[in-house]
Amino acid sequence: MNPSLSITGRIATFSFRRKWIVVGAWVALLVLSGVLASGLGSVLTTEQKDLSGSESARSEALLEERFGAQPLTEMIVLRDDGRSVDDPAFQQAVASLAAALRQTEGVARVTTAFESGDPSMLSADRHAALAQLVLSGDEEQAEKQIEGILAVVHGAALPAGMTVEMTGLASLNHEFNTMAEKDMAAAERFGLPVALAVMVVAFGSAVAAGVPLLLGIAAIGPALGTVALIGRLFELSFFVTNIITMIGLAVGIDYSLFIIGRYREELGHGRTPREAIGIAADSSGRAVLFSGITVLLALAGMLLVRSNIFISIGVGAMVVVLYAVAASLTLLPALLGILGRGINWLRIPFLGKAGYGTRFWGMVTAAVQRRPLVSALLSAGVLLAAALPLTTISLGVNGAEALPRDSAGYQAITALQRDFSGGLIEPVHIVVDTEDGVADSRVQEGISRFQTLVAERGDLQWLGVQSDPSGRTALIELAAISGGTGEAAQRMVRDLRKDLVPAAFAGTNADVSVAGNIGMFVDVKAEMDAKLPVVFAFVLGLSFLLLLLVFRSIAIPTKAILMNLLSVGAAYGLLVAVFQHGFLADFFGFQQVEQIEFWIPLFLFSILFGLSMDYHVFLLSRVKEEYGRTGDNTLAVAIGVKSTAGMITSAAVIMVAVFGAFAAGDLNGMQQMGFGLAVAVFLDATIIRSVLVPASMQLLGKYNWWMPSWLGWLPTLNVEGGQHAPALGAAGGD
Repeated sequence: MNPSLSITGRIATFSFRRKWIVVGAWVALLVLSGVLASGLGSVLTTEQKDLSGSESARSEALLEERFGAQPLTEMIVLRDDGRSVDDPAFQQAVASLAAALRQTEGVARVTTAFESGDPSMLSADRHAALAQLVLSGDEEQAEKQIEGILAVVHGAALPAGMTVEMTGLASLNHEFNTMAEKDMAAAERFGLPVALAVMVVAFGSAVAAGVPLLLGIAAIGPALGTVALIGRLFELSFFVTNIITMIGLAVGIDYSLFIIGRYREELGHGRTPREAIGIAADSSGRAVLFSGITVLLALAGMLLVRSNIFISIGVGAMVVVLYAVAASLTLLPALLGILGRGINWLRIPFLGKAGYGTRFWGMVTAAVQRRPLVSALLSAGVLLAAALPLTTISLGVNGAEALPRDSAGYQAITALQRDFSGGLIEPVHIVVDTEDGVADSRVQEGISRFQTLVAERGDLQWLGVQSDPSGRTALIELAAISGGTGEAAQRMVRDLRKDLVPAAFAGTNADVSVAGNIGMFVDVKAEMDAKLPVVFAFVLGLSFLLLLLVFRSIAIPTKAILMNLLSVGAAYGLLVAVFQHGFLADFFGFQQVEQIEFWIPLFLFSILFGLSMDYHVFLLSRVKEEYGRTGDNTLAVAIGVKSTAGMITSAAVIMVAVFGAFAAGDLNGMQQMGFGLAVAVFLDATIIRSVLVPASMQLLGKYNWWMPSWLGWLPTLNVEGGQHAPALGAAGGD
């Protein structure tokens, strides 16, 4: 082992020499991960959970303590535009369906409008009736049984003209999970061939193009197994599987692309395969390690927001990035040890030339350097214009709105909202806790006053009140007429907490809180809003420090942060324009919604700052190298952009393809995430890298590399490899 190599070079050469042991270890890890990942579905949830100790979190914990686990319920809407609910045929159809459901596994109780006599279970136009179905098991059992229940509901023999829809947390969870798996499979079918095609064009060799795909898969498998273990300790959001697949493919391919490119370059210079992998890992491998650490630290900002959604996304992305870096530094050298010069097998004529993209990017750079100020102003203006819709952003959880319009879940929610209230499936919880007991006259008067105040509002429906066995706690359930988590629902929660609850329970000793799904969302969003400055300061400060140590410059990290903010802001703006306002939504095949998923902006910010650092360091390292060699800033920028163009363009196209494949799925949340990432990477690899970076560096000249003397004590973080002696000639062997 060469002692002059860096740690990445030594790890890679060890893996190269012990190739079969390393490959065997990874195969064993993949098999074990497959076994662990088989139980992943049982530890995932579609629920959002607040871990910050907020009002809603404390209330839900108290409810579980006093009332036990609340049973899952489903709402069934039966409608017949040709018959009224008074028609015997209508009532008989409802009774027959209820009887069939009572014989179905997983059903504990069925209550129909006609059995309960509750007028609120009949629609205002008297053409629809509601039935409530209570499931017998917990969430995990419901996932196994809900398909059979849905089959009974949708297979019921109904009179001509009558329709039936069922919705609730169990059926919606089932549809979300099924659709997420379908989207992931479709994304892989589309994204992988596109990535392979790009790598074939870049490398000109089918073998060299195929190896990065293996690395992406090698990162995803262990990551899924790991989160299955983590999920046994912490309930993870079902989004985690999509996050792992998407990020794993993108960074796994990206990282191996740079290392393989340098390895093949060194082989072309006459190095032996062992020498080539040592040099590749000492340079590109070190950059991969630096990039991976940067991505991990940027994603760590998401863990500061105490919500299971943010923590799940952060953990999933961090785990797969860890495995991608590990695979790039160990499994990839082992595979190259097996292939040797065979990495260039199955060459394809006219592809993979060294000058790939050089002429085009050279022309762009030359044009920018001739008019740097105009280029900078125009490109910055385009990005700022794209960011303008951000001023109208509305954040929330789309729920059934995230489903396609023709899906069963969306149709059922629409039916419930049309004839009754969408808030019935996720009621607002008002928790009244008192040492005096719920039966105390003052508490009862407070509940009565509260019911009167609720009746005076048009956005709430009183569902009922119940006491726990000890008589110390009452649970009042309300249905938000609008449903969802939009601004109207958020305003309703604020009104309850600020006005209605204090007015109703003044003079009592009761501790009254507002919870339920919407209450929890309001609290999680407040937690996110409170942590945003901390996360931004953490990620921006870290990015500035890392670039300062790498380039020994004040201007470069300052520009990098400003440019990244511009590209992220533009991605946000385009996200709002397309999904909220419907601009080109039909063209892209997206569905317009009222709000952007509330976790998207923070996620995009964290992941994109990490990913963009990869390209920025790769490009500027070459510019700095040329500037140190020639002292000519204009020449250094031109050579730096042209020489890195091929690999950066290929990596960016692959990322856009992978992210775009997820954006092409059916779930709106995945569409938003994939589109936002794809747009930001595209902007970063085109406008930022090809225009703003060379324009700003041309304008600043030698001041690009200025650093105050009083900061000279700072250490230098070198991401470039050491100097290697030139090869004496081509040689075989390893």
